[in-house]
Amino acid sequence: GEWKDSGLGEAFEAAVQKPDEINVIDWKPYGPSHGALASFLSTGIKQNGKLIGVFCTQMHPDSKPIDAALVLEQTIQQIHDRIGALKYGKTAEGIYPPASQAVADSLF
Repeated sequence: GEWKDSGLGEAFEAAVQKPDEINVIDWKPYGPSHGALASFLSTGIKQNGKLIGVFCTQMHPDSKPIDAALVLEQTIQQIHDRIGALKYGKTAEGIYPPASQAVADSLF
């Protein structure tokens, strides 16, 4: 699509190529954010060892890399937990980042 060569496109491709890693796309201008600098984190979402999706998030300009990676790791664990709950017939609830408000605000 139109943004395949953007940071988001790079994050998606990185997650497909390395789904078991947290992929960090460095800061660069991002068109949908009116050219503002943007960084992305991504990882693959697997079920039974099969890649079923990709999780990408755009980081807030004030984000700190170590905090961002921790939040992403915790959020991915929540996604995996929700997938497991669906497998056993439980109702999935929303997926929310951890309570660390300063970092969580930077995610959404």
